[in-house]
Amino acid sequence: MIGRLREERGMAMVVAILVVFVVLILSTIVVQQSIHNVDQSGRDRDRLLAVDAAEAGLNNFYNYLQTTPLDEIAAAPYTEASGPMVVELDTAPTTAGFTATAVYYDEAGVPMDPATFTNANHPSSVYVRSVGTVDDGVPRTMETWVNLTPVYGGFGAAIITMNGLNLVNNLTLNGYTTNDADIYVNSGNLVVNNQPDIFGSVYVVAGTASLSGNSNIRQNLWANGSVTINNPSMVTGSVTSSTSSITVSGSVGGNATAGTTITGSANVAGTSTPNTIQGPPPSQPLPQIRWVESDWTDADITAPDQPYVVVPFTDCTLARNYILTNPTPPAGFSGVVVRIDSTCALNFANNTSVTLNGNLAIVTDGSIAFTNKNTWTGAGATRKLFLISAYRDGLNCASGTYDITTSNNTDFLNADVFFYSPCTINLNNQNKTFNGQVLGGTVNINNQFTLNYVPVKVPGAGEITGFDQDIAYIREVVST
Repeated sequence: MIGRLREERGMAMVVAILVVFVVLILSTIVVQQSIHNVDQSGRDRDRLLAVDAAEAGLNNFYNYLQTTPLDEIAAAPYTEASGPMVVELDTAPTTAGFTATAVYYDEAGVPMDPATFTNANHPSSVYVRSVGTVDDGVPRTMETWVNLTPVYGGFGAAIITMNGLNLVNNLTLNGYTTNDADIYVNSGNLVVNNQPDIFGSVYVVAGTASLSGNSNIRQNLWANGSVTINNPSMVTGSVTSSTSSITVSGSVGGNATAGTTITGSANVAGTSTPNTIQGPPPSQPLPQIRWVESDWTDADITAPDQPYVVVPFTDCTLARNYILTNPTPPAGFSGVVVRIDSTCALNFANNTSVTLNGNLAIVTDGSIAFTNKNTWTGAGATRKLFLISAYRDGLNCASGTYDITTSNNTDFLNADVFFYSPCTINLNNQNKTFNGQVLGGTVNINNQFTLNYVPVKVPGAGEITGFDQDIAYIREVVST
C-alpha cells in the first residue's frame, strides 16, 4: 500500500505543467486573434479611407467647378489629355490621396474640348471619376454626373470701350474697393483733357494715350502705342508703351518702360527702361449683350436676384409712358424689363422724375436719351437700373440710332446704373455722383461728371465665374 502511494508522487507537477500548457495555447490563440483583428481593422480602415479619399476627390471637383472662372477651367480642365487632378491628403499613419479626371459635355451630350470653352460655348454637364488610394492598398473608385448652370459675374472694369475714349473737364472716377476703377480702350486712342481724376489703371490695347491739364491716373497707364504726359498731368503708378515712345513733361510716380525712346526721364520717379518691346496691354473686349428673354426670366441665371418680369413694347412713347408710372415688380420678381422691339428713339424730357420701386431694365433696339433735368431714384433699397441698346450684327453706328445720351443734370440716386451700347454713349453734366459701369463702342464723358465704379451683374452677360451644380448621381464603381 505504501509502495503504491509512493508511485503517485510528482502528479501535481504534471498537472501544473498541463495547465500551463493549456493556458499558453489559449494565450497564443488570443494573441493570434488579436493580431488578426488588428490587421483586419487596418484593412477596413484603409478600405474606408480609400473610399473617403475618392469622395474627397469628387467634393474637391465640385468646389473647383463652383469657384473657378471658365477661362481658368479651360486652362486646367483636369481631363485625361491635360492631366488629372492629383491630391495627397493629410492622413496618418497611412497616406491617402485621390486622382480625379473629368469629361465635359455640351447640351447635346457630345464631349467638348476644353480649349474651345468661351462664354457662348460652355459645358452643360461633366462626368468626374475619382480614384482614392491608401499607400499600396486596393484603390476605390467613385464617379459622378453633374449638370452645370453658369454663374455670371459683373464686368471687371469701370469703363470698357472699343473705338476710343474722350475724357474732358472735371471727371472723377472712383474705385469700388481700392483704386480699381479700371478703363479698357480696346481700339482707338485715349485722350484725356483738363481735370479727370481716375482712381484706377488705364489700358489702351491698340492705340496711343495722351494726358493734358490737371489729369491724374492714380494707378498705371499702359498703351500699345506712344504715351504723352503733358505738364501738369501725372500718373501715380507706372507707365508702359509696348511698341513706341514715352514723353513726360508732367510726372510719373512709378517706372517708365518704352518700346523705343523715353523723353523726360527726369520726371520719372522710378526706373526708366527704353527700347524694350512688349506684348500689348491686357484687354477686356466689349461684350455682345444681345436680347435673350430667358436670361432675365430664368431664376438660375438672375441669381442671387429673383427673376424679372418682361413687359414688351414696339412703340417708344408707350414704353416711356409705362416707365413714368413707376412700375412695381410683382411678388416673386426682383424687377421689370421694359423690352422695346423697335429702333425708335426713347426720350425722357426735361423735369422727368422716375421712382424705381424695384430693379428696372430698359432693353431697346434703338436709342435712349435724357433731356436736361432727369432724376431717377431708387425707393428703399439700392436698385439696379440697366440702360441697354441691344447688340445685333451689322449695326450702322454712324446713324446715331443706337446711342445712349444723358444731358445736363441727369441724376441717378440710390441706384447702380449699367450703361451699354455697341455704338456711342455720351455722358454729360451731372449734379450728383452715380454708381455703376459704362460699356460702349465709343464713350464720350464730358464736364462735371463723377462715377463711383460698382460692378453691376447683367443676367446672362459678363464672364462665367463658376458653375452651379445639379448632381445627377454619385456611385462607387469597380476599380480598373
